[in-house]
Amino acid sequence: MGGMSRTKVLLSLAITVALAVGTGGAAQARVHRKHITDRAVAAVMLDHISRHTDRREGLWKTHRRKVNGTKGADFRYHAGEGDDGDLVETFVEPYHRIRCYRPYNHCAWIRHHRVLLSWQKVMPEEDPGFVAVTTRHAGSVATVFYAGKDITRDPRRMHLEFPVHQLVRLVRDKRLRLFTTAATVRAGERVQHWHRAPR
Repeated sequence: MGGMSRTKVLLSLAITVALAVGTGGAAQARVHRKHITDRAVAAVMLDHISRHTDRREGLWKTHRRKVNGTKGADFRYHAGEGDDGDLVETFVEPYHRIRCYRPYNHCAWIRHHRVLLSWQKVMPEEDPGFVAVTTRHAGSVATVFYAGKDITRDPRRMHLEFPVHQLVRLVRDKRLRLFTTAATVRAGERVQHWHRAPR
């Protein structure tokens, strides 16, 4: 009887653990079950950077959007007549290898090699240069791109409107994944002053 009781107890524990794991998996599936939208990306951005935008719109039509369902948002600041203004763009795409595109970009791994910082210096009278930070989230890759002030050196040593540490906080937000929380998608539906980008 003692042996039978022990067997029953062990069997009961095994079933309990299996149910707990199964329930946890189902709960996680319920939490992360919505495909992220352009507006959901914008909602995450608004939690990290200035709300004083001149324009908010979905990522413009790109090859990667068409091929793999990349989602993202563009925010414009300080726009003027004949000037689109400074750009902060955030997008999420399926997992791929993160690497530096030399010789065009300067790169540095930061945050314990979890975030790749890239930048391109200004080309006088042609291009102000840019700053980008990229990381991975649950099978997705998130990138934040900034172009505005002339990039003359390592952006970590510059006084930018959107400094590197702020861009890093944004890109590391775990909601930036292809399948995100339903709450994030709902927050995106509430983003105001939204323009649909041309498709």
